[in-house]
Amino acid sequence: MADIVRALFLYRPRSVLGGKTMGDTIKSTDNIVSCSNNGQHPLIYINLKSGTGRCQYCGQKFEKVSLESHAAKQASNA
Repeated sequence: MADIVRALFLYRPRSVLGGKTMGDTIKSTDNIVSCSNNGQHPLIYINLKSGTGRCQYCGQKFEKVSLESHAAKQASNA
C-alpha cells in the first residue's frame, strides 16, 4: 500500500507539492517544448507562445528565445 501512496504522490501537480521548482530556466527556439523530468512524471507539452512556460508537475521553467539572440550568444561563447 505504501508503494501506491508514494506513486500517487509523485504524480501530483506542482501546486500540491508546495511550489517546488527545479534549477535554471531552459531556453528554447521552439514554440512547444516537452517535459517529463527524466520519466519522473507524465510527458507533457508546454506552449511557449507567450514567451515563457512552466511544467505543472515539476515546476521546470522554459523560455522562448529568438534564433538571432541564440546565434549571437553561441558566437560570443565560441
